[in-house]
Amino acid sequence: KGVITLEEWEEMKTHIQFDYVADNYFSELKEIEIRNERMNQVNTMDPYVGKYFSVEYMRRQVLKQTDQEIVEIDKQIDEEMEAGIIQDPAELAAMEAGVDPAAAGGGVPSTEVAPNESSVDPADQKRGEF
Repeated sequence: KGVITLEEWEEMKTHIQFDYVADNYFSELKEIEIRNERMNQVNTMDPYVGKYFSVEYMRRQVLKQTDQEIVEIDKQIDEEMEAGIIQDPAELAAMEAGVDPAAAGGGVPSTEVAPNESSVDPADQKRGEF
């Protein structure tokens, strides 16, 4: 029949429940917003990595990466560097410093410093970076 009586409705109405699977749009927006806030925090904290924070701390505490995610991401990064999809950060740093990354085995060439000279760039010294 498909028709219920008023008495049946009164008995059933407290047992009716709506289950929404998920609102994908708002879930996705929330995830994006959380990721953006975490990346902003990483960007703000990045100058202090090695002084007050470790890379591991940033990955675990700020980015909330699990052990498994860290292993997977590191593997993906290695594979992408080997495939030439992304560039090795050490090579980028050498290029920015004006050093040929292929020279001296791909590393930054060492420079000798006279005993009375400082090896710290004066601009870095002002920022407290050595």
